[in-house]
Amino acid sequence: MSLDRPRPSAPILRMLLTETAASFLSSLRSPSFILPTLAFPIGFYALFGLVLSRGEGAAASLLASFGLIGVIGPALFGFGVSVAAERESGELDLQRLSPLPVWGFLFARLAMCVLFGMIVLAILYGLAVGPGNVRLARTQWLALAASQLASAIPMGLLGLSLGLRLPSQSAGGVINVVFLVLAALGGLWLPVQILPEVLQRFAQFLPTFHMGALSLAAIGRGDGALWLHLGVLGAFTALFAILAARGWARACAR
Repeated sequence: MSLDRPRPSAPILRMLLTETAASFLSSLRSPSFILPTLAFPIGFYALFGLVLSRGEGAAASLLASFGLIGVIGPALFGFGVSVAAERESGELDLQRLSPLPVWGFLFARLAMCVLFGMIVLAILYGLAVGPGNVRLARTQWLALAASQLASAIPMGLLGLSLGLRLPSQSAGGVINVVFLVLAALGGLWLPVQILPEVLQRFAQFLPTFHMGALSLAAIGRGDGALWLHLGVLGAFTALFAILAARGWARACAR
């Protein structure tokens, strides 16, 4: 029997803000979420981008990659792990009965992920400008932030599609592996150029490779294939959206 019911009218904006705040506070209280999403990118950038880097150029390049790590982490974990737990506990069924539409629930969760990403980027950018002595034009800073925050959309959809399918007990481990593979083989931990040739070719089939290319392009270090990277990321976003929609339909039909 379907759980969908007519929803009473309510101020959507207020509900969106309330749902976003609740998701943010819930994630903030979870050490398993805070550690990989906040501590890791900031700590690794401080080590490799500031302490061990060789000059402003390296600090700027690493900012492009570690900034992405700081955004895609909350998107994957914020959707994937929490949705898997909520699906098994029945909270998603209750959500379908609330006045907030499904799109509002997903929008609020995405807003929470973007907010965490903004916090990480603010700290990273502060480290880059201060100890890292990174100097970029205002338009470059804006383009870098926009390209990095936009990565939360496809990664959030990927996390959602995984969370709707994985058991809650294994969701954290599986999504952590997915996160590490996307970051390492996509060129966010280390430059793709130092990987074996077969892995360099494989990297081009990962969304994180194209996200990294766009971030580098934002600071003037792109490879000139801007529209190719945008097109590939658009295709990945559409694919992840389809997978998430099918996962949601299956979860609602159980």
